[in-house]
Parts: sequence; C-alpha cells; structure tokens
Amino acid sequence: MDKVIWGPNWEELLGGEFEKRARDRNLEAMQKEMYGSLKNTFMMYLPRLCEHCLNPSCVATCPSGAIYKREEDGIVLIDQDKCRGWRLCISGCPYKKIYFNWKSGKSEKCIFCYPRIESGQPTVCSETCVGRIRYLGVLLYDADRHRGSGEHRARS
Repeated sequence: MDKVIWGPNWEELLGGEFEKRARDRNLEAMQKEMYGSLKNTFMMYLPRLCEHCLNPSCVATCPSGAIYKREEDGIVLIDQDKCRGWRLCISGCPYKKIYFNWKSGKSEKCIFCYPRIESGQPTVCSETCVGRIRYLGVLLYDADRHRGSGEHRARS
C-alpha cells in the first residue's frame, strides 16, 4: 500500500475492505477467516475513573511532584504545567487509572469533574450512568427504620 486510503469513518467497516486488505502489507499474513471475524468485534467507551485514594501511590511515585491531593475534598489531580511525562505515575497507580497522552506528552486521569463539583453539579459519570449505580455524597442509613425489611413476616 503506497498511500493511506481514508474511509468515511475510522471505526466503520464498509464494502471493499477485502480489496484494501490485499494491498496492505501489514495484513498479508493474516488469514481471510480471521480478518473476517474482526467485523464481529465492537467498540465501547469505558471510563477510567480514578479512585482518588486516601493515600495515593501515584503522588509518591511522581518525581516532578505534579500529582497532588486537594486538602478540601481529597480529589487527586495532575498539574499539567509541572508534569514532565516520565510516566512513573502510570506504573505507580495500582488501579491503572492514569494514562499517557502521547499528543501532549503528559499524564492524564479522571479529575472527578472538580469544576462541576465546585459549581454544585454532579459528576458526568454519576449523571449519565445508565444503571444509576454511581452516586455522589454520603448515603445515610437508618438501621432502625430498615430493621425488618429483610425478614419474612408471618401474616396474622
């Protein structure tokens, strides 16, 4: 393949893919059956939500001191001006939530939507969660109120 042939959409497989495959040196050794099974794969958005740990190891592993934990709310952030792109924080995070942006040359992570939090709005992940399993804030539980909810009550 001498030049890159662009399609209408990067993720979209259209007719003529097998024609393009024959000209692609990277796919020469790939069997047609295996290549045909690639059309059965799918793409999805999987958010990499930071845990905002109580004692974050990414803060300790960052040699430039770019990662810090805010005292007022415990949100862990990366100062993009201080980040030197050494990527030690990526291996330091036990949950692998920090990723490297190759375009900017800096590490990035979930910022817990702190601009939204400061303005009183919920995070985007909690607002758009389809299953409504992400909630913000403290959930108060009154044990006396819910005492018999799990017990089977005999009818009188």
